[in-house]
Amino acid sequence: LCYTVAMFSTTTVNNSYILKIREKTENFFYGKFYPVILSLLSFLLWFANIGMTGFAVLIFIGCFVLIVYDDMTPTIPLLLELPMTMRNTTLFMSEVFPFLLIVPVVFAFLIKFILYPWKKPKLDKLSFAFLGITLTSLTGGLFSSYLNEYFSGVFFILLTGVCTFAMHFVFSNRIKCPKSVNLGKYFCYCFVWAINLACAQMIYMWALDTFTGTVFMAIPTSYWASSNHIANLILLATPLLCYLLISGKGILPYFINIVFYYGVLWISGSDGCIAILFALTVFLIPAVLFKTDRHRFNSVLTYILILLATATILFCYICLFHPEVITKFIVRAMRGNGRVVLYKTGLDMFLENPIFGSGIGHAYLANLKDYETYFHSTLVQVGSTTGIIGLISYCFLYYCRAEKLLKNDTEIGFFAFIGLIAFALYALVDNGDFNVVLIYLTLMIIVVGLENEKGAQRLPLFFKFNNFSNFRNI
Repeated sequence: LCYTVAMFSTTTVNNSYILKIREKTENFFYGKFYPVILSLLSFLLWFANIGMTGFAVLIFIGCFVLIVYDDMTPTIPLLLELPMTMRNTTLFMSEVFPFLLIVPVVFAFLIKFILYPWKKPKLDKLSFAFLGITLTSLTGGLFSSYLNEYFSGVFFILLTGVCTFAMHFVFSNRIKCPKSVNLGKYFCYCFVWAINLACAQMIYMWALDTFTGTVFMAIPTSYWASSNHIANLILLATPLLCYLLISGKGILPYFINIVFYYGVLWISGSDGCIAILFALTVFLIPAVLFKTDRHRFNSVLTYILILLATATILFCYICLFHPEVITKFIVRAMRGNGRVVLYKTGLDMFLENPIFGSGIGHAYLANLKDYETYFHSTLVQVGSTTGIIGLISYCFLYYCRAEKLLKNDTEIGFFAFIGLIAFALYALVDNGDFNVVLIYLTLMIIVVGLENEKGAQRLPLFFKFNNFSNFRNI
């Protein structure tokens, strides 16, 4: 029925009419105001707590883009900000309306495939890696779990395998960005604005907690993401923001945005993300200086020195007059928030079933109901639930991710790889591969991978220190 209606729609609409609409709207959808307006709109809808309306608005904009454009690029900011419209994610389980929105999306895709037929689709290593993750999730606990336990992990199987494979397959084959648009810069710009939106939401929730005493994002079910998730997104966004700094026209706005990220990261209270980002700053600063154009080198260096001096003064002030802040941070980080118990439970589950694991849903029987089957570590999560086979699959997945980002040694690939390292380090103490952050990471790897295939803007992995002129002109 859907296919018949779609065929009727495409035969009654003149293709030249769609072409005219595309010509009149492409400057907007490929321009800088599009992600900005989308972020402001999403924040207002989220602030008004009408997430269903915001979700529907973004869905229908996406349907319009799918029908009018052969290129999937304008849907990127929509997908990045779609989860951020939801202030109460429990509505997905209690209301029918979200599932009804699948219907216009299906129609839009059918019309798109009829108007713009697919050529031979391509499958790369990353596609097979996602298929492998799906397979290992299905086999996890297959010989050790009861049926009800087995099916309780369906959400993880869909998110980590099926959904990521579908997203990678569609975007890899249908992104056809115009030559006049720099796909890498477009994505980074949209990504940064989406994370700015998430940070603004978290600041609002923090202000509520500070001034009214409301619980500050205690559980993910009361919000589209927890503070740790947003901190994880900052780890991905900061290197991309550094790439925009060296390749964009302005300087000060990017530095202000970077300072904003560091401030929000501290507010988040995510000890792991704070430690990782400050450690990676040691690598980001020389990377930015090496790749900055010589005409802007002095300005960028001046801003960096000012920020380092300010950070040093602030740190000394806190150590001298408010040492309890540092003490609390160290104590909180060393305490581990119950992770030791989780890791021990995961290790026991792995030892019980080392080959296939104990199953994703088996965590409910391990006294982990308060954690919703999360082990707060990708390594422990994979090993305990899918066994050695799952660990091999995830090793291959990370290899494919790194290969995508490092292909042809491009600037954007280098900075995105730093983001992947930050994500992987934090995944050791949290489960970024099993929550909403996975969507953002997958999109980043898809787009940067496509950019790297062009092989433009080569970047040496090992910098040469022959003389200062080489330093200035790399």
